[in-house]
Amino acid sequence: MLIARYADNLAAEIEEYGGEAKLASTFSKAIRETTHNERSAASTSFKKTFLSKHNAEYMLCSKVLKGETNMFDEAETPQISEPLKATVKDVAALRNLIFSDKMYTNPVLYHKFLAGLESGHIRGLKKRNPAPITEVITTAHEAHIRLELWLALSCRNYRHTPGIPDNVDRKKKWLKMATMVYEDREKNGKAAHELRAKSLPEFPDDDDALSGEDADLGAAFYA
Repeated sequence: MLIARYADNLAAEIEEYGGEAKLASTFSKAIRETTHNERSAASTSFKKTFLSKHNAEYMLCSKVLKGETNMFDEAETPQISEPLKATVKDVAALRNLIFSDKMYTNPVLYHKFLAGLESGHIRGLKKRNPAPITEVITTAHEAHIRLELWLALSCRNYRHTPGIPDNVDRKKKWLKMATMVYEDREKNGKAAHELRAKSLPEFPDDDDALSGEDADLGAAFYA
């Protein structure tokens, strides 16, 4: 997929190795390892931004991450962030909102999520002024972040399980999440932005939105 996307830039290498398939085969292990490391680092930055006590402004839930919860204390459970408690009763309700087409309808959750994306703490996203979410991140990337948070909130100190079946299952969930995010943007994005704008000084235009493509999603998911 990487080679297909950048075939023009890799024209010399493709010719040198005798075609796209042979080039992919030659570097498949290195690409897999790099991809795994990048995804792991990105997932860590998502969790540290939205689930760590060290980022209280954006934190959705505490006592979830390794080092911030006592795994030997069965009585200790994840705690919803104080500003969210009035509208989100527990972790199950928070997960349901994240994995839905209605997350934007919760003003506190929407603001915290946007503030975290704009903070500069997340890999691949620069610190920036407040803006509509469509100018900050693509549908596909938002689905990735929301899925990682949904999974991380499933238990304390969540870790991805290895293996092809689990990878396939996560991809299916990501595709479903992408549809939810797309619908959330279509139905609730404008109203959520306008409501948030009332509490902030201004929303200047910014063209720093992420872009990308994926064979499993249409162009609309990257708008």
